[in-house]
Amino acid sequence: MQMEQPSIRAMSKTATRFWIAVGVVGIAIHVVFCVQAYIPLRHGGMASNGPWLLIFFPHYMLDFFLPPPDPIISIGTGPVQVNYFYFWGKMIVAFPASLAYALLLAGIGTALMRYFRHDRPA
Repeated sequence: MQMEQPSIRAMSKTATRFWIAVGVVGIAIHVVFCVQAYIPLRHGGMASNGPWLLIFFPHYMLDFFLPPPDPIISIGTGPVQVNYFYFWGKMIVAFPASLAYALLLAGIGTALMRYFRHDRPA
């Protein structure tokens, strides 16, 4: 049995929904990354230990290798000084990693929805 081909309008609507999902999921992932990077900032770090370090490893690699410079200034055992302008610059630089995660998640979600809805082979 041959399935009916979707119209151009239906394909455009599906593509629009997909890219909106990528944007929304990317922003949500990035908000979680920014919050978990902000929490240890006052203690002299930008990474929470444990699973966060593994989950957001691509973000940290972008933060480490791309400008702006390190936002944390610590002299000996004195107080930790934070340049928030550089910190938020680091957060912006890491956004492509959030989009990559979002693209992966939206692609998997779309494939699963398509599989369980109607495109299952007979």
